[in-house]
Amino acid sequence: MNKEVKKIAPVTKLETKRCKRLRQTICVLYILTIFFCALPFAQLYNPDGSIGSFTIFNLLIDGFRYGADYFGVGIVALIVLLIPVAGFLFASFDKTRLLKCAVGILCSIVGIALICFGLGSYVSIGGILSIITYMFIAVLSAYLALVISADRHNQKLDKEEARPQHNFKLDKQD
Repeated sequence: MNKEVKKIAPVTKLETKRCKRLRQTICVLYILTIFFCALPFAQLYNPDGSIGSFTIFNLLIDGFRYGADYFGVGIVALIVLLIPVAGFLFASFDKTRLLKCAVGILCSIVGIALICFGLGSYVSIGGILSIITYMFIAVLSAYLALVISADRHNQKLDKEEARPQHNFKLDKQD
């Protein structure tokens, strides 16, 4: 009768309430950024020569539909759409590591740069609201990194204080 002994892992707290609230706030801001892609995002020339307001989804579809002239616009629209999706996935699934903070800051920098330099002066209300949201995401991601580091440091100090402290030496007597 060979019974397998299962080791029970110690229960560890994944994240504190403050970290969880910050992470959920960042996730909501990413969802808002994805929602802003459905608002008028850029004002560009139509193929017939008139100026029109386009959402990211229109830019994505029209950029690949009209061929080589608008192919770059389609690629920029695809990347602008994928940045908040990737940031949301990292923020929602990564609960213990600092990687979500680095990805949040990186996605914010790349998103702002792509909106400012990719679409340039043609940015409309959706792009402006996305830039503002990315700024909040970058600040909250940096703050979350500091909170996680402080919590880890406090947990380490709590473990050290829980150990028995001795101020004496034990001598062996024969």
